[in-house]
Amino acid sequence: MDKNYEEIYSKMLEFEAHQHAKNYRKIQIGIKVNIFLPLVFLLLSFAFPDSGFFFLMLWIISLFGIAFYLIYVEYRDYKTREKLLEFGLLDEVSSFHLMGNSVEQMEQAVDDKLDEIEQKLQEEKKSHDEKVYRLKKEREAVRSERIEKIKSIGDKNRGDN
Repeated sequence: MDKNYEEIYSKMLEFEAHQHAKNYRKIQIGIKVNIFLPLVFLLLSFAFPDSGFFFLMLWIISLFGIAFYLIYVEYRDYKTREKLLEFGLLDEVSSFHLMGNSVEQMEQAVDDKLDEIEQKLQEEKKSHDEKVYRLKKEREAVRSERIEKIKSIGDKNRGDN
């Protein structure tokens, strides 16, 4: 009988982990949709000026709809974890939310992402600067080569006269 409870316990934890991973993925997709779908409606409102108001309304409705969907997914995940805590299947330490346990954790995650983006931008800028420097050198070499060619043609023409 004790073996059966352990099996139920492990299956329940496995199910919760799987659901939490699915909810995390839903949040990621929801955020991407929250960026691109309203952008599409906004572009359509400019593309079809006669229907601009209609697409503007769709844009606003889509923003609210996606926001409510994201809140629902987070709330459902929160309630599932709350129930598992209530039944003693999870301890307080392992219980985390899709958006982080606290504001400090969310701030740290955002700061880390911003630092990562800034580092990538610096690398891209350095790479761009190196390309510009190389192209300037190549252009100077081509320019001096042309000047030498023109001088040699000029010297040749003087010698013929």
